[in-house]
Amino acid sequence: MASQESPADRTGTGAAASERLRLLVAALVGIEALALLAGATALAIESAGAERPMNDIGLAVVASVVGLALAGCARAIRQGARWTRGPVLTWQLLQAGVGMPVSASSLWYVGIPILALAVVVGVLVAGRHVIVREDEEQAA
Repeated sequence: MASQESPADRTGTGAAASERLRLLVAALVGIEALALLAGATALAIESAGAERPMNDIGLAVVASVVGLALAGCARAIRQGARWTRGPVLTWQLLQAGVGMPVSASSLWYVGIPILALAVVVGVLVAGRHVIVREDEEQAA
């Protein structure tokens, strides 16, 4: 019975490529986390002069929690943790849901990068090259 591994996988090149993709996805998710935390900080600062500051503070707290969760996911992706697939894919769907209408508005220059980032990270995380199953790691 023939093995389904490519010659690149047998030489270790496939593992190196997987590691580079994992690093790329972890960096992209980290950028998303930093953007959320920056937005939360801006909202918290803006709430000082707002008419209804509790709205801004509430949104800042939610953005902070999601940003910190994504930062944790970025770190776990770097380590190859399988549990990160669910939260990261969920966030990418939410981000794409925001990016799509924004990319069709007058703020298209903001929406297109948001949508592109969501698609790239979503496809990479959903694939088998970034987060490898444990039985595949043991076989390698």
